[in-house]
Amino acid sequence: MNLVGLMVVRNSDWCIGLTLRAALTWCDSVVVLMHNCTDETLDIVAEVNRETLRVVPLVDLALDWEEMRMRQTMLEVGRELLHATHFAIVDDDELLTGNLLGFAGPGRKSSIREHVEQTPVGSILMLPWLQLRDLGYVMASGMWASQMASTAFLDDPEYYWAAKDGYDLHHRQPYGRAELTWYCPIGDRSEGLIHLQFASWRRLLAKQFLYQLVEQKRWPGRRSSLDVREYYARTVHEADSAALAAVPDCWW
Repeated sequence: MNLVGLMVVRNSDWCIGLTLRAALTWCDSVVVLMHNCTDETLDIVAEVNRETLRVVPLVDLALDWEEMRMRQTMLEVGRELLHATHFAIVDDDELLTGNLLGFAGPGRKSSIREHVEQTPVGSILMLPWLQLRDLGYVMASGMWASQMASTAFLDDPEYYWAAKDGYDLHHRQPYGRAELTWYCPIGDRSEGLIHLQFASWRRLLAKQFLYQLVEQKRWPGRRSSLDVREYYARTVHEADSAALAAVPDCWW
């Protein structure tokens, strides 16, 4: 198996030094596409590549965040340059829990790479999406406490990313001849993919507001302004009111 991670980033110097290194503990290499970064992201990615020689850095200077096009670009690089057999989808604010990184043995659960290898053709590996609210706590109630994240798949030449009806945002897994079915080998939330989106409240508010502006500017007729505001406000309200549970030590 040649597992290539795909990571699209924008001004991620607050976390990518951690998350990129974490991805390289279970991916054979990672394609990092940096969109119009104005912070230290490029320098940090270059530093990690010097350490590992397993990063393919790409720079995109397009004015708009064209997510589907950028994901397709990374997919093509992974196929043509790195000859990937499998792909992992890991965003710049995500990292696996530590208890998924080890090799399986007597009395131990399967490792992430075993889960990837066992993902059937036409399916996508889904992991529990664990929403870190603060450094020591994870969200334990509400919409975000039960989410799953599409994480890895066995490649097929038919898979691709593209804008649908002009909409070029928020579609994590690739399209294909048919919708990929979910493969969910983990039946609880004791391990999975940690999401750092909620760890900085100020950043969360700014991100959700930016999403609202992008939606209303680029796709003004897709849904009403009120619907757009309510859609993104739900994330903030859910995070603000969710019950919290302590993060297990094994995640680190």
